[in-house]
Amino acid sequence: MNELPTHWLSLIAVVFLLGLKHGLDPDHLAAIDGLARFNAQRRPRLSRWTGLLFSAGHGLVVTSVAILVATVATEWHPPQWLEHAGAWTSIAFLALLGVANLSAVARTGSCGCSAWHGGRARLSTPNLR
Repeated sequence: MNELPTHWLSLIAVVFLLGLKHGLDPDHLAAIDGLARFNAQRRPRLSRWTGLLFSAGHGLVVTSVAILVATVATEWHPPQWLEHAGAWTSIAFLALLGVANLSAVARTGSCGCSAWHGGRARLSTPNLR
């Protein structure tokens, strides 16, 4: 993949659609929801702009990192072991999440409902003081 595509409009459309899909990731929606709820009581005007501000800031950071990596990596070729290390890191984290989920299911009572505890609860529920 040494050449860029010659159909720029297609490339821009694909990047835009992938960006929209990325924006609908649950962690992004939870962050925006949490920020909006947190600001709803204290600063309702800011709360209305939370989604736009989060999107603009996130887009700026992602674009800046992409430009930085593209600039630095023009002459750099990653070592072969890096691909394997990335794959095994993903496998380890997914296995850890699987074990944590199975553990939560095993601790679930007969009612069939499981309450979130610890880090998951803090990350997924907004702090409405």
